[in-house]
Amino acid sequence: MASWTFFEGANRYRNQDIQSVWMWNAARDTECLLTITTWRDAMSSARWVLANFPLVRGALMEQATYSFPLQPHYFGKDQEWGRLAKKWLRDWKKASDIRGAPYDCHTAARIRLLGRKTDGDIGRILTVDPDNEFPRLQFVRAHRIQTVGAEGSKVRDGRYKGKRILNGVILDDVDRPLAYRVVQKAEPGTDAEFMDVPAASFRLTYNPDYADQSRGISEMLSGMASTSDLRRWREYEMRAQLLQSQEVIAEETEGGEAEPGGDYTVTTPGGIVTQIREKGLIRHYRALTGSKLTLYSPNRPGDGSMSYEDRIITALFYGLEWDPFFALAIKEPGGAWARMVVKKANRALKNNQRIEAADNLWEDVGALSAAVYRLKVLPKPSDGDIFSWDYSGPPELSADTGNDESAKREKYKIGLLTRRQLCAEEGGYWEETDDQREIEVRSTLSRAKKIQAEFPELTLQECVNLFEQRTPNGAVNSNQSGSDQSGSNQGTQND
Repeated sequence: MASWTFFEGANRYRNQDIQSVWMWNAARDTECLLTITTWRDAMSSARWVLANFPLVRGALMEQATYSFPLQPHYFGKDQEWGRLAKKWLRDWKKASDIRGAPYDCHTAARIRLLGRKTDGDIGRILTVDPDNEFPRLQFVRAHRIQTVGAEGSKVRDGRYKGKRILNGVILDDVDRPLAYRVVQKAEPGTDAEFMDVPAASFRLTYNPDYADQSRGISEMLSGMASTSDLRRWREYEMRAQLLQSQEVIAEETEGGEAEPGGDYTVTTPGGIVTQIREKGLIRHYRALTGSKLTLYSPNRPGDGSMSYEDRIITALFYGLEWDPFFALAIKEPGGAWARMVVKKANRALKNNQRIEAADNLWEDVGALSAAVYRLKVLPKPSDGDIFSWDYSGPPELSADTGNDESAKREKYKIGLLTRRQLCAEEGGYWEETDDQREIEVRSTLSRAKKIQAEFPELTLQECVNLFEQRTPNGAVNSNQSGSDQSGSNQGTQND
């Protein structure tokens, strides 16, 4: 049992109010400090938190929403091949998961983030569709990567016989993954069916904290104790509120008990009942002198209780790499505090994008390799480079959109930003944007010429401005000549 572990957040069996402090010798390998049992307890606890704590789920959904989707960009030398490959990837990603809809590239990014944050890691197999032999991807949840069919820490038989296996990962002599043991079927009372997937066809996604990790550790683990504290605190507070709601009036009498024949109703002289005091809602106390009635005023939870709960939630959110004040900063933008909170949030989003981009690169290169060399639905690049891909995500969050947009325009003017980056932030592809702009420019010029033919006193540039004004209101081109061509050229130069 995980009752005494170095990672106390994984302890799902703690039920006493006070737990004695246990000092551990932490100068050991991670696999010694975090046993497989404790690792699975942490995963189980994190899944329970995700399923039952709206605050945690909401924070993770926010991270997924603002971090993804990512878009691929080819930066190799053969740009013509890159454009073809990018179009092929765009279509392939819509149906890359072997399960089909609704599992696509956007869903995959969210599932991968949730798997990493809760379970610690999540796997993906690069496989082949049996119907058309197209490359496909298959998710493998953390609990399906297991050490089964082994003797101790060694693989019992098969291709990797005698190799070390640790929590489902088959390792070489320097602890590099050779393969992953994936459980396919495990009915109660039967031996588990499994397969060993070579590391070249398997991608395990996690964010390591220690140099000797072979599996990911739930990123909720450090905040797990906070969720336990929050749950118990709320239970105690609700019990206190329940007890308080059962007592409306306290009556102090000399005997400390209800007097025989006591009247618990209040009536007017005219006989109208104005108040009924139920016996079950009255507590009796012994009074030394005299008697009195005290009306209870429900006042729970108090300010102290709410403040303590906020502190617990703050600790939990920091464990998820998400600032607990983010929602407040968005609600009330402005000031250095709000800008700092948003900057921290953007850093966390960049980290999510970095991890997802590495996974995307592995998947895309594997799919393109099959498309070029096996299926031959894409030509070979002139230099054989199918690996030069970069990825960009949605625009950064902003506490002052106006100033940020103005700063982007200035950066674009001096060359610090490219159209590719700007289009990617808006969720588009710069190639598609240029193609659409070309269509619109041709359409605008054709329509402007028709207007000019009907009104020859107007220059072509003036006709264009009637469709699409790119100069400030009232701007006049004083150097404009009488001819259509010169007017058009001069106007374009001034624009």
